[in-house]
Amino acid sequence: MPIKISVIIPTYNRSQFLKKILNSLLGQTQEKCDYEIIVVDDGSTDDTSLILNTIKTSYNFKFVRQKNAGLSAARNHGATQAQGEILLFLDDDIVASSELIKEHLLSHTLEKGKKAVIGYIRSDESILKEPMASFFEYSFKREYERMATHHETVSANDVRGGNFSIRKNIFLELGMFDDELGRIANEDGEFAYRFEKAGGRFIFNPKAIGYHLYQKGFKESIAKAHCQGRAAVLMRKKHPESIWKYDLGKYHKGPFLKRILREFLLRLDDSSFLLKVILELINLTIHLPLSFFRFPLLRFILDYSFWIGVKNEAEKNGDNLLRYKNNMIPILAYHRIGEGRGLDLKEYSIPGESFRKQMLYLKQSGFNSISLNKLIEFLKNGEPLPAKPVAITFDDGFKETLENTLPVLAKYRIEATFFIVAEKAGKRNDWDEKYKDSLYPLASFDNIRMVKEETIQFESHSLTHKKLNRLSEKELFREITLSKQIIEKELGKEVRFFSYPYGKYDEEAKRVAKEAGYLAAFSVKQGMVKPQDDFFELKRVEIFRSDGFLEFLSKVKTGVCIKKYFKNLLLKRT
Repeated sequence: MPIKISVIIPTYNRSQFLKKILNSLLGQTQEKCDYEIIVVDDGSTDDTSLILNTIKTSYNFKFVRQKNAGLSAARNHGATQAQGEILLFLDDDIVASSELIKEHLLSHTLEKGKKAVIGYIRSDESILKEPMASFFEYSFKREYERMATHHETVSANDVRGGNFSIRKNIFLELGMFDDELGRIANEDGEFAYRFEKAGGRFIFNPKAIGYHLYQKGFKESIAKAHCQGRAAVLMRKKHPESIWKYDLGKYHKGPFLKRILREFLLRLDDSSFLLKVILELINLTIHLPLSFFRFPLLRFILDYSFWIGVKNEAEKNGDNLLRYKNNMIPILAYHRIGEGRGLDLKEYSIPGESFRKQMLYLKQSGFNSISLNKLIEFLKNGEPLPAKPVAITFDDGFKETLENTLPVLAKYRIEATFFIVAEKAGKRNDWDEKYKDSLYPLASFDNIRMVKEETIQFESHSLTHKKLNRLSEKELFREITLSKQIIEKELGKEVRFFSYPYGKYDEEAKRVAKEAGYLAAFSVKQGMVKPQDDFFELKRVEIFRSDGFLEFLSKVKTGVCIKKYFKNLLLKRT
């Protein structure tokens, strides 16, 4: 009978576990003729060969030896020797439960399509009393519970190569594990990402249980976290677009105090003393039931070690940590630049001199303006940006705004985007007709065509400036899709971005914008833009006439309006 599944165990100097692991595989409930066991010795210097050579079994068993080449190379070698349709990768410190092989096969049989199966790795009872084992058991348990209850969330992020199966033909087609990463870390995550990118999906089987026999200690765990940081930089080089799916794109996530302390330590030339203090605190609580205190410290140390790895690998390649940590960007939203006549909408009209001073401040303070095209490339693919990036946008397309801003933008070499109302170009802002003294001329397409600067973009602010959360599908098509077509025809350039009039939109408006072919759409919800944000509700912070210097500074630095923040705070307390 043909072999259904090949169990591949790469090993290096773990002879003390091999007999127990092999016995667990020989005691499976699955028919013995259905599977084979392949042990790949990656150049061990202990008595691994001696032990494997003495194993006598009538079952399908192969022992392959190679020069030390790393985990990926050993796994790949085993895969090329396999006869089974399915490859099951087990680490050399994982004891299989009696139903492990059966459960992996069952998942591949029941689930259709291009899939890979993630098994459950638990700490063996023999190591649960070890501090790091209890820490990781607690941490991973929460992830496994999520995967078991929310199947749709299982992704490449969840793959651990120590208990993982996939069809051989797919594994070979995708080029197997990366040998370079196999000597560092995250070779399983990198392969899983390629698989997911190729249309594969992941299934978690909580009954396919493997028991961990060995847990790294403090120093080994810290060293591994450091390697994972290095591997994250290498991963970003191979797959630029993947950066924000993994830890490398999550610098600004987590508790505030943790982020502040991490930032402080990363800025130090030598943080070893403070780290020793934290490690000593962990050691003092090691045998006490203080997991609520010890676990956060452990998480912080591992997180910090990861980022030191990122920093070291980046600097080794002539890069810097800024690319990976400065991933929150302010987008400023202006309306009209000029003197305002009416009191009702005067807040939206900023005098030309005030605007000039704001742009001068940005330039003198080292801020660098970026186009929306560059912003999206950064958000999608992690493409590098200059230090202190900021995006400048103008809504409505007032003629006076163009006249007052273009000389200033040119003088300070600032890139900007103007969102125009397609059907109203050359007319007036009649959507504000109830404010009779606040109607102003809008730039015509002839005015716009005269702008030759490559640093200035013109994008869509709808067809007639209606609140999109109140419209039918037909009306949404006109406002969103037709406006794009008109502007493209008039200017002869592709329109890629959309700004919601009044900042009003709903899920239907977002859907129509996506289908129309826009790359992103912008709201006026305050806050900074982050790579994990929905591209069709990107935040912008509005700039108003009454904004003083501190208010403007706050908006640029944090994306938050101080007045609005404290007003909301007071409302909450009352």
